Amino acid sequence: MSDTRGTIVSESCRSDLDPPRVPLAWQKSSNEDENSTKTSNQTHLVDSFVDTANADEIVVSSGGVVKRVVQQGSGDVVPLHATCLVHYVGRVLSSGEIFMDTCRGDHASPVQMIAGRDAIVKERGIHKVLATMKVGEICHVWVSPEFGYGSKGNFSFPSIPPNAHLSYAIEMVDFEAPRGTDVVSATLTYEERIEAAVRRRMQGNALFQEGDVDAAVSSYTSGLAFLDDDFIMQLYEFHYDRAMEEKILLLGNLAACHVKHGSYHDVIRVTSDVLAVDTKNIKALFRRGSARRKLGQTAEALDDLRMAKKLSEETSLVDPGILREIAAAKKDTRDQSKVQGSLYKAMIDSTLSAPTAQDVHAEEDQIGEDGPVASAATCADMETASHPSWYNTLINWLCPWWATRGSGVGTKEKAT
Repeated sequence: MSDTRGTIVSESCRSDLDPPRVPLAWQKSSNEDENSTKTSNQTHLVDSFVDTANADEIVVSSGGVVKRVVQQGSGDVVPLHATCLVHYVGRVLSSGEIFMDTCRGDHASPVQMIAGRDAIVKERGIHKVLATMKVGEICHVWVSPEFGYGSKGNFSFPSIPPNAHLSYAIEMVDFEAPRGTDVVSATLTYEERIEAAVRRRMQGNALFQEGDVDAAVSSYTSGLAFLDDDFIMQLYEFHYDRAMEEKILLLGNLAACHVKHGSYHDVIRVTSDVLAVDTKNIKALFRRGSARRKLGQTAEALDDLRMAKKLSEETSLVDPGILREIAAAKKDTRDQSKVQGSLYKAMIDSTLSAPTAQDVHAEEDQIGEDGPVASAATCADMETASHPSWYNTLINWLCPWWATRGSGVGTKEKAT
């Protein structure tokens, strides 16, 4: 990055960088002058922060960060977590007061910020916007308190009142690509660890979309290495919540890879890690329930899937996939009950009709070695029938006992 370029911009931005004085919705409506609009109804700041339909870009899906381009930039969009050199002016919308200006004053100069950095408590909005800009671009940005200085505000420099809506004028002067972070090191800062994990998650997402599931597993696993237990146990409040948010995203994506591979035991292990810290994670409940059903654990599967359905009903419409899995698990349960009932009945009937010792001796020469072979053949026929894998396993376990019990060979002869 060049400081010379920043100096040039600092001269030109005196007239260009003037942050909006009113929310975007007010700018687009009314013939009222700016001052009368600003003072007419301050509660409008909260009730109708911005008219997102008139924004060039909604940076955050909730509408908490909205951007309008004033001057187009050139080249590629700034990469995530690049170190950016920017000029910006910030304004408190309720009072119109400017709280930050890097363009004016004796020591005016561009400042460094990290594009897309959100592992911070204050001014997350402006950092998110930087990851959407190009070099030379100037934009106006509206930021809700959640992405500004929050409910508490800031009482040192800069002075920001609680729950303040902010506006910015930002110019992207230059940037440097993020440095590679290949090894987990004690020298990494909290922000660098989070950002390394985020980059690996995004890389894994791209690989997963391309169908390279094995490489995606490696990327997600690498990201999790930056969020190990020793690191997380040192964190509190916002910093802990942000780290766990990223870890849960990585674990969820890793579980999706295991589903693709049919590694259902791994699916259960990873989703259980998620549910240990987020008991209401619907995706984790659904994936674990589906994996348990595939392994024949229908009772546990139904517990997970019913909980996922219940939580979905509390927040939104239930995913049809959850309903299909519940129906399939119920069908498996009914099928298991029918097969078990048939087997138990056959066992009881064979016991009641078992031949006496006299019958065995009378038919001994006729049975010879064919009896056990015939029983085994019968078992083989049963096993090759079209049944679920758990049914065949049960038949394999019961057949040897059944064959000897039914023929009367074994305990009676030993007793004599």
